[in-house]
Amino acid sequence: MIAHNVDFNTVGKRFVYRIGVLIRTARIHHAGNKALDFSLRMAVGATGALFEAVDRIELLGEEKVLHLNGQRLRLDRAMVEPIAELMRWLRERGVGGFTVARKITAEDLRAMLTALLNGEVVEDRAGQAETRLADALNHAMPAGCPIRFMPALELTTGTVGAGGFGEGHSVQVNASRALHLYIRALKAADVLRLTGGTEGIPRGVVRVIQHLVEMVADDPRYILGLIHVKHENAYDLRHQVHTTLLSIALGQQLGLGRGALLDLGLAALTCNLGMLSVDPAVLEVEGPLSEGARAAVQRHPLTSARLVLGSRSLDLSTRRRLRAAFESDMGFAEGGYPATMGPWPPHLFSRIIAVTETFDALTTDRPWRAAWLADEALAEMLNEAGHRLDPTLVAAFVNLIGRYPLGTAVVLDTGELGVVYLTPRDPREPARPVVRLLADAQGDRILEPQMVDLRERREDGAYARNIAQTVRAEDLGLDVQRALFS
Repeated sequence: MIAHNVDFNTVGKRFVYRIGVLIRTARIHHAGNKALDFSLRMAVGATGALFEAVDRIELLGEEKVLHLNGQRLRLDRAMVEPIAELMRWLRERGVGGFTVARKITAEDLRAMLTALLNGEVVEDRAGQAETRLADALNHAMPAGCPIRFMPALELTTGTVGAGGFGEGHSVQVNASRALHLYIRALKAADVLRLTGGTEGIPRGVVRVIQHLVEMVADDPRYILGLIHVKHENAYDLRHQVHTTLLSIALGQQLGLGRGALLDLGLAALTCNLGMLSVDPAVLEVEGPLSEGARAAVQRHPLTSARLVLGSRSLDLSTRRRLRAAFESDMGFAEGGYPATMGPWPPHLFSRIIAVTETFDALTTDRPWRAAWLADEALAEMLNEAGHRLDPTLVAAFVNLIGRYPLGTAVVLDTGELGVVYLTPRDPREPARPVVRLLADAQGDRILEPQMVDLRERREDGAYARNIAQTVRAEDLGLDVQRALFS
């Protein structure tokens, strides 16, 4: 807990500055050199001052951005480059940060410096090099030392499902940018709903999709996180936007170029415009639909296709949207609509959209059923693979989302409760995400949410924490959106 009478950012910056000066000095002189005495005293004092505000220290860094006890530090301009250089040096040794359990002594800091200076440098980032090196550093620390190293997380570059970020970007900056784009996408969907798409795609809508494509290429994690922004109102708008986000992400996973991803995003956003002709009350019916209502719903692909045909041109982008509008509910092999007079293999875009809108629909509360858990939805989609859904695309989507998708609420075998914050980067360990803890083993809310990497092991080599089960966040009063984006 942070003391209210202490400027947390000020004492936090002082702590980081003094630790940074100490490490830089130790890189010039060995850890036992008298030249370090002054820096050691100042670092011990800064640590003690920080412990007046908190009862535990957790520092995690990525290049020019530092998070202290879950909060981003606002660094002075003069501190940015030295801190970035320090974090790169630590990352080379497999270290992304460290924790301090109690007030420290100069000898504790000397032990930390000795371990770091004698530590191995990461030569190959494949597998779990950072985790292995951080574990080795911790084993080199004397028993009882309150300082523990945390392995570097892949926060700079990567792919979907690997916790990837645009290089050098702050987590908070990317989250803010993603939320801003989400709001713009909702407005774009509303514009299309009002115009019916009969006048083509407005330039503003195209620009929104272009920005989404760029962000998926730079930072897919938060785009995937946006599908957890679920509300009871405006289901149709949110469903189209979520389908668009997931379709772009899946398209990139498949290797589509920027131009194709733009067309795919536009196709996903517009493919259900024909639903405007369906009475909204039909979509809220809790029981089975009447024959008339079902027929109205199953006519919407034809209506959507007619709206696309009303565009001023039939260029490649429009033709792709036309096929997606007509085919996305048709089914890969069986079970869809509208009926055709013979074999009709759907376009790739149509098959992608069928997969992504199925996932969003299953994981959203509807009047006739509660939302499915993400792993339940993926299991159902695997059952549909080869029938209603393209099996190759379902497999790619499962790989994209991961065994425990971003934002999944989980109970750990320690009794702690949290949400998946970073999906595993190592395909050999699909059950080892980074989890943001929200409640302790007694069920009490954690006021300063902590990040735990489920790859961490105890001294006996066993994993320190494991996922026991997934749960519905709403049932436990958890706000996944806040956990991911706050």
